[in-house]
Amino acid sequence: MKKVLLTLLIPASLTVAYFASKINTGAWELTRWDVHVLSNMTALYFGTLMLTGAAGGLIASRQKTKKRKVVVNASTLAVVLLLANVLGRFMPFLGYIGQ
Repeated sequence: MKKVLLTLLIPASLTVAYFASKINTGAWELTRWDVHVLSNMTALYFGTLMLTGAAGGLIASRQKTKKRKVVVNASTLAVVLLLANVLGRFMPFLGYIGQ
């Protein structure tokens, strides 16, 4: 059973890495600039991701069982990564850079 679970984690980790690449691209673009200009769109992008994660953490902290906490945390991570992918298409520095 343990080997089957570990085998299923490989495609899941590749999927998470694909969606997280948008966040990494945005952070790389911010560090590349000599003068950082924090625009409203950039603040809205990262603010939305942080508030979504915080709301998921708050909901998870109020759950009684460990299984529910894991389910809420996993679904929060999926929602944040999906938001990063979708919102990254609209941001000027987070589009498909180099692709």
